[in-house]
Formats: sequence, structure tokens, C-alpha cells
Amino acid sequence: MSSETFESLEDDFSLIKNGLNSKLDESLPKLVGQARKNLEREIQRELDELQRILDELEVEARRAPYPYRNQLNNRLKAYKQDLNTLKKKIAQSESNFSRSQLMATSNPQTSSYSGAVSNRGRLLQMSETIDRTTQSVNRTQQIAAQTDEVGIAVVDELGTQREALIRTKESYRRRLLQMSETIDRMTQSVNRTQQIASETVEVGIAVVDELEREALIRTKERLVDTDENLSRNRKILRFMHRRVMTNKLILIVIIILEIAFLCSIVYFKFFR
Repeated sequence: MSSETFESLEDDFSLIKNGLNSKLDESLPKLVGQARKNLEREIQRELDELQRILDELEVEARRAPYPYRNQLNNRLKAYKQDLNTLKKKIAQSESNFSRSQLMATSNPQTSSYSGAVSNRGRLLQMSETIDRTTQSVNRTQQIAAQTDEVGIAVVDELGTQREALIRTKESYRRRLLQMSETIDRMTQSVNRTQQIASETVEVGIAVVDELEREALIRTKERLVDTDENLSRNRKILRFMHRRVMTNKLILIVIIILEIAFLCSIVYFKFFR
């Protein structure tokens, strides 16, 4: 929404409104006949132009950011009240003109006494009709103004709900991204643990192979102490085997714990 556009429309509205007030207060009461009809048509065109400007102001107010929307809507309500006041003034001017014309045609100097009485009766009936019409127009304008206010309030409420939904959507999106990043980090950690476990097993096997070769060499070189060396080598091999198995079990337990921890995180993030 451009503030310059809204202010430019406000200037146009004020200019046309001031011109209408001048015509209604100064020019229209002095005119009769065709000149008055021409001025009334011009006034109606300017009223239509004011209504068009009001519609554009309402569109600009709806496009405004939420913190400024209430301020613009309050100014828009004031302009609508000004337009309704102008319409009432025009209706009152037409009513006064009609009454004056009827009074002129019912002058007793230009008709008989009975005709004057009849004309006055018709004058009273037409005056009452004009009053009822004016009151009906006023009520209609009041209902239209109230309807506009309700519509603006509904639009504001819908805008507020839309912004709240957008904020909620962004919040959930950020949470999902954080959870996805956490799962990726946990997966990478499990992969690294499995790689370390595999490397440890390979090292253990290589150590065992190396020890077996050394034991065979020493056995061949020390035939005299064969029984003692074999016994010692068996003890060493059993010890190393237990260490290797212990390392495997520790690594398996670590992997199981990390998988359980990952599953618990996923459960609490998505299902609780």
C-alpha cells in the first residue's frame, strides 16, 4: 500500500466535497428551471465521483499493514459520514425547493377559494410524503453506514486471523527443520560409531593375527620350552580374545543406546 496514493485520494475527496458544499449552500438555492437541473446533474456526477474515491480508499486501507489499518479505517469512516451528510443536505434542498414550488402554485390570489383549499390539502399530503421519503433515505444511509462498519470490522478480523495462521505455519516449519537437522546429526553420529566399531574389529583381528605369527615363530625357535611357551601363548590369546569380545559388546551397547535415544527424540517431537 502506498501512503502517497491514499493521501492523494484524500486530497481529491476534500476538494470535491468542499466544492459540493459551496454549490449546495450558495449556488443551488438561487437557481430555478433548466439551470437548476443542470447544476443538480453536475452535483450528482460529483457525488458519484466521491463514491468512487471512497471505494478506492477502502481498497487501499485493506492493503495496508495491520498496525496502520485501524488508523486508515477510522479516517475512511469519517469520509463516509461526510458523504452521507452531503446526501442528506441534497435531499433536504430538494425537499425545500419542492415545498416552495407547491406554495407558489397554491397562492389564493391566482385561484378560487375552493381551489386554494384543495391545493393546500395536496400540499400537506405532498409535504408529508416528502418527509417520509427523507426519513426513509436517512434510515437507508444509516443502515448502509453501519453495514460498511461491520464489513470493515470483519475484514480486519480476517486479516488478523490470516496473519496468526501465517505465524503459526512459520513456527511449525522452523520446528520441523530443527527436528530434521537433529535427526541428521544423530544419523551421522550412529554412522561414525559403526565405522569406529568396524575399524576396531579389524585392528583386533590384525593384532590377533600378528600375535599368532609371533607365537609360532617363538615356538619354532624355542623347542626346548615348547610346553611352557604354548601355555603362555594360550593365556595371552584368551586374554586378547576376551578383550576383543568385550570391545565388541561395548560397541554394540553404545549403538543400541544411541538408537534408543534417537527413537525417543523422534517420539517426543512428533507424537507427544
